[in-house]
Amino acid sequence: MVEHAASKMIQHVVEFDGDGHKYVLDDKEGKIGYENQDQVVFNATVGYMTMFAYYKENRSGGIKQSVLDENKYILVDIAEFSYAETPLEYDIILGVTGTLDTLSDQQKSIITDKFRIHHSTYSPSVHVGGNLSYNKNNDVKILW
Repeated sequence: MVEHAASKMIQHVVEFDGDGHKYVLDDKEGKIGYENQDQVVFNATVGYMTMFAYYKENRSGGIKQSVLDENKYILVDIAEFSYAETPLEYDIILGVTGTLDTLSDQQKSIITDKFRIHHSTYSPSVHVGGNLSYNKNNDVKILW
């Protein structure tokens, strides 16, 4: 675990390279944050990049040593999570994707065989265009 963590740390310090990592510094609180849609969040980290940002800001006088000390860490990967396997944990799956009508035969086979989805219905997105009119006789299709 330590070797893996050290390897990641080396990779991230090379990638960080001082100016390549975009973050926001809260001068008053001495916190590193990241833009997330239309706000800045201060409770997120980007691997070791965040820690290196704290080091950089400490060296330039942007944050105190005590803040840097609170933000030194080693990341330990204790588990992996596969989003692709999540559907296998449920008895019924609703709302899989808006692109079912574009799947190839091989992709449909994977959905049927691996994920046990044997029936599907297609209905158009309400976000397409702006003036969606719904006709239940023409807009809903059974794909397979």
